[in-house]
Amino acid sequence: MTSIKRPLELHHEEDDPDMDWADDESEGDDSRFVNFSLLSHIAVRLRDRVPRGTHVKGSIPYPKAFTGKDIVVSHSAVVIFGLG
Repeated sequence: MTSIKRPLELHHEEDDPDMDWADDESEGDDSRFVNFSLLSHIAVRLRDRVPRGTHVKGSIPYPKAFTGKDIVVSHSAVVIFGLG
């Protein structure tokens, strides 16, 4: 394979034929891939299963609070492992 040396050029997406799919409006909008019923059921399960307690941040207590870790663990149990 021989390489041709030439000055570097900026890449313009509008000139790239491989990027034609990016602006194609004929595909419809992306909301058709969202299952709102499933999201609603997951939200209810998470609301019921996320452990809450008093968390202190900056010497301010937050009652009935939860952490990001609590959400991840609960989400994993509900969605990935099918528990609940």
